[in-house]
Amino acid sequence: MSYAIEILGADNDEALRRGAWVVYVQADYGDEPAVALYTKLGTREDVMHFDIAVATPNDP
Repeated sequence: MSYAIEILGADNDEALRRGAWVVYVQADYGDEPAVALYTKLGTREDVMHFDIAVATPNDP
């Protein structure tokens, strides 16, 4: 069993313990091994992801 599947299995166990119904994972464009693995395990959604910096009190 691959390390990635072991981690996802642990995530699944924790999700069940917490009463979750889905686990979200992210793969970057070009990361074909991750995309292939996640495609086998779930449903693919194409979404937009934004990184918004958190302002600190010293920011202008």
